[in-house]
Amino acid sequence: MGHQIAVLRPELMDLDLAVSATMEVEQADDLIGVEIGRLVVSSFRRTAFETRQSAAQAGQVIAVRIGELIDDLSRTSLADLTRQALIEPAARLAAADRSASIVLLIDGLDEIGAATGWTGGEDSIVDWLTDCAELPENLRVVVTTRPLPLEQFYRRQQDRCARISLDGHRQQIEDDIAEYAAFVLAQAGITGHPGLDREVARKADNVFLYAALWAKTVPDLLEPQSLPDGLDDLYEYLVGQARRASGRRVPGKRAGDSHWKAYYQPLLATLAIAFTPLPPQSLARYLGFPASSPDFLAAVLEDLGPILRVNHDQVRFCHGSLADFLTTPSRQEYWRVQPSTNHLELARSLIGLHGHDWASCEDVYALTYTARHLVAALEEDVPEALDPLVGLLADVPFGRAKARHAEVGFGSLVTDHVAAWTVVPDRRDELARGLARVVITLEAHDQLRDTLGYRTDGRELHERVLPLLGDEDLLREHAAPDRQQALALVAAHSESARIRRLGGAANLERAGEILRRLVSADVSGDEEPGNLSAIFYDFAYLEFLLGDAEAARSWFHRSIEVDERRGNTKGLYMTTSALRRLEFHLSELTPDAYQAFLDEAEAFFSGLGPDAQGERWIMTLTFHRLELALATDDPALADAQLAALEDNTWLRDYGRTDDRAKDDLITIARARTELARQNWTEAIPLFEQRLGEDLDGDPDHREEMARDLYDYATAMVGAGRPDDAQRVLAVASDLPDGTGAWLWKPRIRALRDTLE
Repeated sequence: MGHQIAVLRPELMDLDLAVSATMEVEQADDLIGVEIGRLVVSSFRRTAFETRQSAAQAGQVIAVRIGELIDDLSRTSLADLTRQALIEPAARLAAADRSASIVLLIDGLDEIGAATGWTGGEDSIVDWLTDCAELPENLRVVVTTRPLPLEQFYRRQQDRCARISLDGHRQQIEDDIAEYAAFVLAQAGITGHPGLDREVARKADNVFLYAALWAKTVPDLLEPQSLPDGLDDLYEYLVGQARRASGRRVPGKRAGDSHWKAYYQPLLATLAIAFTPLPPQSLARYLGFPASSPDFLAAVLEDLGPILRVNHDQVRFCHGSLADFLTTPSRQEYWRVQPSTNHLELARSLIGLHGHDWASCEDVYALTYTARHLVAALEEDVPEALDPLVGLLADVPFGRAKARHAEVGFGSLVTDHVAAWTVVPDRRDELARGLARVVITLEAHDQLRDTLGYRTDGRELHERVLPLLGDEDLLREHAAPDRQQALALVAAHSESARIRRLGGAANLERAGEILRRLVSADVSGDEEPGNLSAIFYDFAYLEFLLGDAEAARSWFHRSIEVDERRGNTKGLYMTTSALRRLEFHLSELTPDAYQAFLDEAEAFFSGLGPDAQGERWIMTLTFHRLELALATDDPALADAQLAALEDNTWLRDYGRTDDRAKDDLITIARARTELARQNWTEAIPLFEQRLGEDLDGDPDHREEMARDLYDYATAMVGAGRPDDAQRVLAVASDLPDGTGAWLWKPRIRALRDTLE
């Protein structure tokens, strides 16, 4: 900084030091022209001496004598350098121009240690910042850095520093990058890639350099998943820099290579394949870092600093694209990551740490992702992962610990089984029995229904598990004797609900038969099933589908009576919400009263905390409110419901497939919202996506199919396509009433009449 000021504003530096001495004597023992006890030569000014000496007789003749000469910057104190390079120039600038200032920018403080090889005990920029005396008003220091342990600096300089976190502006930065990407695409004349600008912004992860490098490759790089040219060179330099820093920790090149392979490369490999950022201490434990040396991990993380983001809670790469770089097959061996083997190695480490006692495991990452790493290894064709995966998912203590943990939960266990179902086709019976054992042990039948029961990718697993829940051998093995009969009834009820959702008259009849067997005339008091309210609810819903509104209403009231008697508030709101919907569609409940109830019910479920069943009902209530928005022509209400559904946890985890699938629930939400907005041309393709092949032949017996066809026809009419609307309405009119079509057929007939 001092050199820059000396070049740009030389008048602000010390005046040149020029000493001139002339001496004329007749006689002297020693003749010394200039004598200085201590001279500090400034790097920012010229220091010169000129002497003229004349003597007829003298002992020693010395032009200049200096007791201590400091002309090496490494020997100059930080205080002297600060004074010469910054403080004195700032003072001269203030005297010359009070409005001017000097700003010292230190960019990437977190990268400086690894780049320069600074180690503990040596002066560094952090030391200077920490010890820096008060600066003139016209001199300011701006530092950019990723999170660093700077507690001492903040403590010493707390009255003179301001901390500005950019994390609070992440959305604004993402919006700016998306706008830039859209501009680049427009300038290149590229169309037909909707959403690409936003995808690039998300992939950039608030790093504008990523977007800038991506822009250089347009139109060749239209897929943001690819690594933009230039990033690989940057990452290669940064990883190489980290390797050099690690080598300085041990003597000798061979020892340095071994040090890197033993600790640094495994850490990079683990971060590259980890499903979430990892806490520092967990990372050290998984990798087997020396427990006796707590500073060891800190040293490794310091050397890798330029490519990591590290704080007390997590360690992750500086950017997500670094994992792509490390896993690219052509990379050099000393940093290359092989996901297949690394997934297996990490899973083995987690099982080794916790497999002997899953019941006491509090490691959220281990509980959540151990099975997922084994699945990933099998997906990468590593057969050694097969037995550990099947064994893990058959291990009741593992499943029980995972399902019970507040931060993991039963839904995560279901996700494990669904993922394993695809990669272990020959051992699915073992997987199904393993999940059934956990469900019986925990009596988690409701959780199974609210997670696996609604996953489109888990239907076969669900179908295989449900009969096992009533298996006498499994019940004897995993249920208390006094609970076996009750759990058998619960299992039968779950099977009836699954069969009902298959649709069709035959399946509805089968479901009804099961329910009738479960409920006898004398069920009362201590003998009544624990799930009696749910059985009555399913009877009501079955009658609703079949078109008997009064029978449905009667069963709903019987369910409500049981919940009120037992103090089951959750069940009470569930059943009442279905009853209120029926009353609204029968014009027995005003829109305002209906919305007031929906708001009240959602407030109740929102107050329950993390719970798959509660989250599912929040989603259901939101769909009901979207339905209300359509019925009352309220596009603003519809917009709010779509936004809530897009962010709904249950939909994300269990009710979503992908944006192209007909059974993705968010697709129909978007379609109905566009209908409420009267954006007919936007609504039509969404309904077609939802309905799929049902438009080409005989529609399936999905519940309330008539509703979707009616809405689709309404959009057709709005778009000026009455003939197409007539064809759709004809299909809807022929749907069997057992799908709930009876509720919509009067509206279908009314719309057909207006078109004839």
